Amino acid sequence: MINYENILRKERIKNFYEGNDVDRVPFYTNATIYSGVLGKLSSKEFYLNPELSYSTQRLVLDIHHCDGSPSFDFPGYTGLMFGGEIEYKDNPYVSIPLIKPRVKSISDIEKIKVPNLEIDIEENLKFKFFKILNEKGVSIPISMGSPLEIVSNICDITLLVKLFRKDTEALHRLLRCATDYLKLMGNITINMFGIDKCYCSSNFPIESLISTKLFENHSLPYFLEVYEYFRSKGVKSYSLHLCGNHNRNLEIFRHIGLPDRTFISLDEKIDMDKASSIFGEKYILAGNVSSNSLLNGTYKEVYSISKDIIIKNKSRKGGFALMPSCTLPPYTPPLNLYAMYKACEDFGKY
Repeated sequence: MINYENILRKERIKNFYEGNDVDRVPFYTNATIYSGVLGKLSSKEFYLNPELSYSTQRLVLDIHHCDGSPSFDFPGYTGLMFGGEIEYKDNPYVSIPLIKPRVKSISDIEKIKVPNLEIDIEENLKFKFFKILNEKGVSIPISMGSPLEIVSNICDITLLVKLFRKDTEALHRLLRCATDYLKLMGNITINMFGIDKCYCSSNFPIESLISTKLFENHSLPYFLEVYEYFRSKGVKSYSLHLCGNHNRNLEIFRHIGLPDRTFISLDEKIDMDKASSIFGEKYILAGNVSSNSLLNGTYKEVYSISKDIIIKNKSRKGGFALMPSCTLPPYTPPLNLYAMYKACEDFGKY
């Protein structure tokens, strides 16, 4: 039986990213761990079984009429790659695992090395998930970090704060290691799937918690190195998620020189009008229904919030998509996701 909704969805997204006319505002959910909860999966089932994780996410996305695709979501996975320890928890279903980082002291930093990813590559959970995406015709993401986010997965957070204050040399050693890791992961991904099937994505949660000066001195140079590296490799498509309050950093991101049609999703703490003014028509903006509203609000409240965001942004020339502020809270009431979709249908049509 022909699934006309899937055909329309694929056509919508293709036209959206190419800057062509679409039928309505696209709707994304970031419903990764949420899907595991709705599917009543345990943490081990969701994180350690890529086939089950993919199929459950796909089913949930279809139920909610979402324009997105399943994605690999394993919080702290990089920490495991560097030798960290993990404790899985169910509450009562899949929840964020507890990662005990490898680096707990300065002496640990001196011993840290980029892991040999070529060993047991067939057993790497991320690449297993990517192979499923490839089989389904979905583009493969190459993570650009940020490198500082990777460091936060490798290093004990209390120690990391101390490094910013007292030992920037050790901090830069960790950032160097994280940067090399990202480049190595990307190279393997490109070699496995081909440059034309890959795009680069990045997330900046830690940078929203530090000053602009610290961002520019300690994070930005390493991110730019990773970005320039993959741009020189021929990667053409990019996405950024600005997690947290980045209002003071928007000009910095604008001057990175990302290509036209880069997809930038915004946290609820970011002023959408300000971001749209700074980024202009070059980039797609997406967001930014608040996590608290999705988790604790009513259907009518989420519908109204989504309506206001759509009406305000649907006509911006760079393009706009409706989505949650960040990763969807795992116990979001399903009706609140439907409220977002319904608002797109009712107010997002062109």
